[in-house]
Amino acid sequence: MVANPGELERIRSVGQAIDASFCDLTVDEFWSHPIAGKWSPAELLFHLADFDPIICERIKRMLAMDEPAILGADEDSFSARLSLSSRSMQVELDVIRSARMQIYHILSGMADSDLQRTGMHNERGRIDVIGHLQHLNNHALHHLRHMNEKRNKLGKPAVELPE
Repeated sequence: MVANPGELERIRSVGQAIDASFCDLTVDEFWSHPIAGKWSPAELLFHLADFDPIICERIKRMLAMDEPAILGADEDSFSARLSLSSRSMQVELDVIRSARMQIYHILSGMADSDLQRTGMHNERGRIDVIGHLQHLNNHALHHLRHMNEKRNKLGKPAVELPE
């Protein structure tokens, strides 16, 4: 078991909060812009579905390789160039669930020392597994707080977010 079981468990609890944030939206609500000038719920979900797997892949790379190169990813390029209108809420939620559950099971079998493994990020310099695991969870929570604002504007209750 890994040295930080709380952070590992957050992979699951944050994933559940992602599901809960979108599962009760109508199609119109999903594609709407309840806060002018901000991402729609669809755009927010697609961003998470693009970047959760990237973050998980970076963690796997650091676990599997010695000091791997880790490339940054430009969210603006992703949202501008990856078709939004042909994407599905259910498929995107499945992508997030799969990436999170896979990294959860991988990390569950790792030794404490594996969390200290590092990679060299082309924009941020040296990063480690535990820091990127925290980034996986904190990145999603950051966006889910914004999603709760959107839910409020849509007349939906806020989703309880893990610590």
